[in-house]
Amino acid sequence: MDALIAFCVENKISIAFSPQSVNIWPRYELMISPAYRVFIQKLIQFKHSGAPILGSDVYLKTLLRLEPYDCYPTLIPRILPGGELEYPCRPIAKAGDEQGGREINLFNFATWQAAWSAARQRYGEPPSACNSCFQQCYAEPSLMQAHPLESWREPADLATFAPG
Repeated sequence: MDALIAFCVENKISIAFSPQSVNIWPRYELMISPAYRVFIQKLIQFKHSGAPILGSDVYLKTLLRLEPYDCYPTLIPRILPGGELEYPCRPIAKAGDEQGGREINLFNFATWQAAWSAARQRYGEPPSACNSCFQQCYAEPSLMQAHPLESWREPADLATFAPG
């Protein structure tokens, strides 16, 4: 990892890390691995020393603990090229369980509100907590919403919160 971070620093390349998922859950091996925790702690140290690590401290600490967090998956709606609204989020839509799916095609509705209402009627309210998806694109905005003061303490630049 040191060589990868050094390469990124030398070439001014930002880099992001998210845990590998199996279905929508982090790999079990990561959840019990002391080496994983050391890796994330090292990422935090690299970031604090100026390395171009994408992600807020709140997000990186969430990766360290892999604990449930307040989830707001609809803060940043995902829409596929064919017009499908992934409600409430891509991980749940891919799982195909009772809380999500991709059958809400925006082209079939006259307004955003009509599509949103149909999604909520079909799949229910979005979850309010997540203990499975730690992908930065969903976790970071949710953590910013749940912990605004912690988020505001960090310099507001691309490297803090991207790619969320």
